[in-house]
Amino acid sequence: LALAVESSADPGPGGAAAGGLAGLIEDLRELGLGSSADLDVVSEGFGLEERRARWPGEPFPGLVPLNVSQAPIFFGRRAQTRDLLRRLGDPAGPRLHLVTGLLGCGKSSLVQAGVRARLALGGLPSIPASRDWLVSTLCPSAYTRDPFLALTHGLLGEPGVPGLDAPGEAAALKARGADALADLLGRLLEGRHKDACWVIVVDRFEELLTLVEPDLAEEMLETLIGGLGLTRLRVLATLCAEELHRCLVHPALVAQLNQGALYAIGPPSRSSLERMILGPVTRLNLAAPVTLEPGLVTRLLDDAERSPAGLMLMADALPELSARAEPGASLALEVYRSERLDGQRSLIGRRAERALTRAGGEHRRALPRLFAHLLEIADDGTATPRRAPLQGLGADPGVAALVDALSARDTRLLRVSAGDGPTVELAHDT
Repeated sequence: LALAVESSADPGPGGAAAGGLAGLIEDLRELGLGSSADLDVVSEGFGLEERRARWPGEPFPGLVPLNVSQAPIFFGRRAQTRDLLRRLGDPAGPRLHLVTGLLGCGKSSLVQAGVRARLALGGLPSIPASRDWLVSTLCPSAYTRDPFLALTHGLLGEPGVPGLDAPGEAAALKARGADALADLLGRLLEGRHKDACWVIVVDRFEELLTLVEPDLAEEMLETLIGGLGLTRLRVLATLCAEELHRCLVHPALVAQLNQGALYAIGPPSRSSLERMILGPVTRLNLAAPVTLEPGLVTRLLDDAERSPAGLMLMADALPELSARAEPGASLALEVYRSERLDGQRSLIGRRAERALTRAGGEHRRALPRLFAHLLEIADDGTATPRRAPLQGLGADPGVAALVDALSARDTRLLRVSAGDGPTVELAHDT
């Protein structure tokens, strides 16, 4: 009954409203309650199958975290999405939310394709005027590792944001801290609904603690935590659990953690993993329809459950299987079990070898130089991924060739951002 009430205003994939029943059925699938065949009969009986949104892209994007535009193919995390939205909308709750979990558990996808995309749709019972909320992204290591510049540049281009002088606003924040943040918030939310808030999404919060110059990082922490006293400000961040200990040397952060700022997510359940596989191909009208042999789904789930990194290994296997399938043919268990794939664990290595071969043997020696730009090594030996400007990498022919090969569509081990000042980063920490 509670799920039915919560699902009553929940639109289906792509934002197409399908009524509370469609949301309830998806909840039951994700929880593993009721047989898939019985739920299919209910869906067909109410004509829900006719309301599928069209998805022109690939249903399985691989290791890369899903972004807001990929919300229609985001499945398996409905409960966590609702929980975070409730927390954000609770005026008496914490205003800092650190979403943490083990490497590869889907933190970024949950925040971007789940919470942020759902906020943009509006109509949330737990968040009045949710469509009027402003959400911007702060990537601490971007813009010469100046988090203040990263914050103000992250606002540019967001819907409804007035023209900003990003460097000037960053300078004001450095000089006046939380007071300048309050001024900026007032200007950003002017003309919006009185209940609208500004959510700052900090992508990879650990970058602030590892890649940013310590004094500058401390200033940003003071500004953000000082701004949590503002009733219309929220900070939603992703933090790798392996880096949680870095928060414990900052007393103000420890105080926030003790007041409920931490939101932990574990590996997806088997039923949630099944929705991640089947949801995109059964709930959407794909430009190129995809089917999977039942035995393949079972084998993928079995393998994923055996490994703490099961979600990301499964995510990597699916596009590889799709690429090897003949047009119109089902993704086959035989192909997955073949020596060519040898299960999930070797897929990343095979993609890397494919990329190195394509780049040419003479460029293989450039691989350490490329990773020197993409990793930050701490004094204790901990490696943290970082973004590197594409323009700077292009000056080294060997490195440039590897970037092209490793970011190609059939390898996708590096991610190159679009727009002004494009950057290069690892597609995933694995």
